[in-house]
Parts: sequence; C-alpha cells; structure tokens
Amino acid sequence: GDKKIPLGIFYRSERPSYEDQLLQIKEKPLIETPVERSSAVELFKK
Repeated sequence: GDKKIPLGIFYRSERPSYEDQLLQIKEKPLIETPVERSSAVELFKK
C-alpha cells in the first residue's frame, strides 16, 4: 500500500500565551497604561 507521512500534533506543551506573560497588559490593555517619559541623559553619564 501507499506509505503516508503522518501529519498532526506530535506533542503539546502547556504554557501561558505571550499576552499572559506581559505584566504590562495583565491587568488592563496596553493603551490604557500611562506612558512614563524619562530622560536618558542620566544613563549616558554612567
């Protein structure tokens, strides 16, 4: 008979989605998070 290549799910890994891993959007949407602007001048002094 014909030999077929098996297709489908070979394994399954239970892990959180990308969105679940981001603390910034865990509580509320990113668009509702206030933007904190800071100067990079202090970083360049070091």
